[in-house]
Amino acid sequence: MKFTELLNVTENILVKMEMNNISGSHKYRAANYIIETGINNNLIHKDTTIIEKTGGNFGFGLLAACLKRNISVELAIGLNFSQEKKDKLQKLGARLIGQEMLEAGKTPKEVVEWHLNHQQKLGKNYFYTDQFNNSGSYLSHLETGNEISIQLKQDYPQVKELIFVGCAGTGASFTGVSEALIKNGYKLKTVLVEPSGCDSKNNVFTPHNLEGMSVGVCPPFLKWNQIDMIYHVADHEINEVKKEIFSSHGVLVGNTSAACYKAASSFQDQCNPSRKILTFFYDSGIWYK
Repeated sequence: MKFTELLNVTENILVKMEMNNISGSHKYRAANYIIETGINNNLIHKDTTIIEKTGGNFGFGLLAACLKRNISVELAIGLNFSQEKKDKLQKLGARLIGQEMLEAGKTPKEVVEWHLNHQQKLGKNYFYTDQFNNSGSYLSHLETGNEISIQLKQDYPQVKELIFVGCAGTGASFTGVSEALIKNGYKLKTVLVEPSGCDSKNNVFTPHNLEGMSVGVCPPFLKWNQIDMIYHVADHEINEVKKEIFSSHGVLVGNTSAACYKAASSFQDQCNPSRKILTFFYDSGIWYK
């Protein structure tokens, strides 16, 4: 995979441009890794249908990873996801399943489980990617962290310490990147960004518009003993941050990216030539209100 850029957007903030990945987000890394691993382990064949519960960036990542291999994709998408995303996924080739079940109160997970239990009757051979429990999600981001380490050594050799600011849905990206950076010799302070009112560690969640973080379950890949600080961002703060980023850098970022950038900006007084802030622009803002 081609490296995404690591940009010095201010004197003290380095941003990994994951929105420039295939399919438009960091989730392509996990999706492609899981599909490749399934093929290499002879778990995915020409007659396999991929099934997953997502309508977010992982869904687009899966579709991109599968279309080029002529593998079918079926997605159970929660009713709260944007209709625009559902329409785009469908037009690009995904089959959306379980709509009547969802409208009757079933969860996307229950929709997937029903299809798995009835796959013989449905004439399907499913492979459930299960991003929240598949170790490939985490392993793919060890590669992301190694990629960042290469870029730091090449382009920012003076940097020895990082304040790493990120968010967590599955926690795979946050943990994989953190552990790879530490293994590569960087001293880290880790900052987890959450929406105001949420406490993922204790399964406390409130409604918010920061899609992709604090998603209603405790992030399964997050290691809480590796988190140094929690930083909360409110929905009403996001639009101004997005305007600031667009004005300064010409980039329209998604809500979670803006939240992480706001948090990152608050630590600039803790930086020096050898200590910088690292955060991600996870995806584009074209999907979000």
